[in-house]
Amino acid sequence: MDWYFSVDMAVYHTTGVNPRVPVVPDGFLSVGVERKKGGTRKSYAVWEENGVVPILALEIVSHTPDGEYDTNAIYAHLGVFYYLIYNL
Repeated sequence: MDWYFSVDMAVYHTTGVNPRVPVVPDGFLSVGVERKKGGTRKSYAVWEENGVVPILALEIVSHTPDGEYDTNAIYAHLGVFYYLIYNL
């Protein structure tokens, strides 16, 4: 019960220009957080999760990439260990 996986959920963080602008991976995994936190999460705010950032971010791309290859720097700055791009 100490991990959380989600899809298409906003990840709010303080490492960007504005903490109100999230990154939204197609999927992410965080370890060391409650799987269920008082019901369902509507978003994932790093500061509400004791500073725990996702360890894995997943982007799924189709035939035409839409900036997923440029997003790697944001996840690296955030502290995400693994950034996977799955090309359909």
